[in-house]
Amino acid sequence: VSTGALQNINIEQITGSIVATTSLDLGINLDAQEAVFEGAGTTAEMDPLDVLNSTNNASDIIVPNNVNHIRRGDQFSITSALGLSYTYSYGGYSIGRNVADSSPAGNGDNGQGVLTSPVSLAANPFQSVGSGSSDVIVTVPSTAGLSTGDVVSFAGSAAVGGISAAQLTGNFVITVLSATQLRITTQGNDPAVGGTAGGGAVVSLGTRPYTGAIFDATNATTRFFANTGTSGIRPESLSFSITTPTGGTRSFVYTSAGANPIDGQFNTLENLATAIDSAQGLTARLVNGRLYVGAENSNESVVFANTQVAGNAGPPTLAGVDWIGELGLSNVGTATNRFSNLQTLADNINASTGLKAVVGSPLDNSSIDITVNDPVDTISFTDRPIPAPVTLAANAYTTTIGSNIIDIAATIPGLQVGDTITLSGLAAGSYNGIPDTALNGSFTVQAIGAGTISIAVPVSAASVTAAGSFGAGTEILTALSNNGSLLGQLGIAPSLNGGPFTTPVPTAGPFGPSYDPTDATTNLAGGTIAAQYSRSITVFDDLGESHSLVVGFIKTGINEWAAEIYVNPAADVTSANNDGLLAFGNLTFDGNGNLDTIDASLTSALPVGWTTGAGASNITITWGELGTQEGMAQLAGNSTTKFATQDGATIGELTDVRIDTNGDIVTSYSNGTSLRGYRIPLAIFRGVEGLTAINNNVFMSTADSGPALLVTAGRDGGGDIIASRLESSNTDLGTQLTEMIIAQRSYQFSSRLVSTSDDLLQDLTQMGAR
Repeated sequence: VSTGALQNINIEQITGSIVATTSLDLGINLDAQEAVFEGAGTTAEMDPLDVLNSTNNASDIIVPNNVNHIRRGDQFSITSALGLSYTYSYGGYSIGRNVADSSPAGNGDNGQGVLTSPVSLAANPFQSVGSGSSDVIVTVPSTAGLSTGDVVSFAGSAAVGGISAAQLTGNFVITVLSATQLRITTQGNDPAVGGTAGGGAVVSLGTRPYTGAIFDATNATTRFFANTGTSGIRPESLSFSITTPTGGTRSFVYTSAGANPIDGQFNTLENLATAIDSAQGLTARLVNGRLYVGAENSNESVVFANTQVAGNAGPPTLAGVDWIGELGLSNVGTATNRFSNLQTLADNINASTGLKAVVGSPLDNSSIDITVNDPVDTISFTDRPIPAPVTLAANAYTTTIGSNIIDIAATIPGLQVGDTITLSGLAAGSYNGIPDTALNGSFTVQAIGAGTISIAVPVSAASVTAAGSFGAGTEILTALSNNGSLLGQLGIAPSLNGGPFTTPVPTAGPFGPSYDPTDATTNLAGGTIAAQYSRSITVFDDLGESHSLVVGFIKTGINEWAAEIYVNPAADVTSANNDGLLAFGNLTFDGNGNLDTIDASLTSALPVGWTTGAGASNITITWGELGTQEGMAQLAGNSTTKFATQDGATIGELTDVRIDTNGDIVTSYSNGTSLRGYRIPLAIFRGVEGLTAINNNVFMSTADSGPALLVTAGRDGGGDIIASRLESSNTDLGTQLTEMIIAQRSYQFSSRLVSTSDDLLQDLTQMGAR
């Protein structure tokens, strides 16, 4: 409204109206069920150069190889810029014996040799129980590796009391009594009192009657016991069991023909692998004649057990079977963040807060998409470095008679059962029956005690002839928590392709972030990221030109959304940000879908510099009151705009004029806007009686009336202005009466003309009728 002096106005000359946008009110519901926008990441898949694993499915055990030098116990780490950090270890399975290799190199995890050479017993090894018993106690160097129900053979025996030498020669079912004693049942009888010792000859002990590497088999498809048969084996002993926490205990039963692996039956290494892999809670794989067995959950323990049955009295025609020793399997301990295949790696990653893994093509040529949940975070991958070698103290090695398990005095933080260590520097020689060549090399950790690490050395248990400690204190132990490149194996970093694992260790990343409003390639305004919901709103500059203002949203977390405000096309504005971006920030919602918080960057006035030549605008967006859903809300259902109103308009033509009771002249335009451009004042006088009448109800001020005082209608003593009505005080009655008489006479005259015309027409009609 003009506040200047009185002036004459011409309504017909009022021009069109332009209103620049200064405010925008939004009411939008964002879908609470919308998925959080995918974070940054990469894809893990088997190294194509590794022919043993390149076509693995998701549940296939990843077997060690020399392409990337991976071994059980290798590790890699995932970290993020926002503080996430996790380490994952490769392992959780046992490696069996190589069915095609009978040498010590073919041994499985338990280190037990596949062939046992005859062992010479000391003089007088037999002691009869006496009192008419046929039982004999035998003293041996060690019973390690033997189980009650196994079969041993003796040759070169002498008589013991009433039991003849012939009755002490042949195969016998044993009962293990101690670390150095076992008991057999003969076909003889000693009538003397128990305790009679006898025999002066050197006796040979044999424990393994089988040919081939595993129960007569020399390849994965050869039937077990094909040469020796099973007639001398108790039927109960033709099975063994594997126990895991999830799957419980599952038995696997040997049958000579018609084996059904789905039912746990087997007769070759090949269908044994199938039977184990088909069992709940277990996974198995056969590669190059070796059986690999683990739990489906690689963090779980795996316990192998022979079917134990006590020896029978009478002739030794039935025997037990040491399945675990012959197959070369060892128990697996529990762990955390351990994986044996892509599926268990994905499971561990998904159990890590803030990370996500999705298995692709789980049945063949599998892969994993690994991402960080937060789309504004980055993710990096790092192979673990090889830890510094540890120099052992003097006498760090300790042996036990008749056992190939060696205890080493050392502590390695983070070391787990199944990990690999290397030992070097032991001087040439024999140590309690073990050659130095068997003590220098790589070993799988069998057990971890208080300050000790146990390994199995590749010698027969019987060859360990003395107990005690040894070592010069100069030997080196290296814990291979990273023997090779898991990142190379997983295709995250370049393959080592047989080359050395070097320092610095392989890394990959950082990847991301996947959404960055400040980055021209990963924002909503003009980058590659598509908004999960957006709304375009038309706004106007000072010249009346329209522009498209876009509000875009992506979900960055539970009840959290990122918002961007930008102009499209970006060429319409000048902005310090990329792609016409005016502002960005975050909104959060409470559990009821109410607007909870909103960044100040979204509520501050947005300065907009137009490239059209119009003056700069300042646009304030109102998102609604916090704690309510009156503006922004987050409820389940499609994202929708409830309202988006702004106060700007382009040029409009005059369509209407009206006068309010306070005298404001309100003009309305074709663009929907209305303006109060001018105000009609009222004049009041101190002395109304002093006014002088001139004519036509016009009065003139005098000294008695005082000057006219201009006031707003309805205020300061002024009356209201009633538009489109007449006041009696402003009507000239004489003029109005004269005009009324003239109108009446005109009507009467017109009526006479109509009557005369009607008479003439009637006469003409009658004349025509004659």
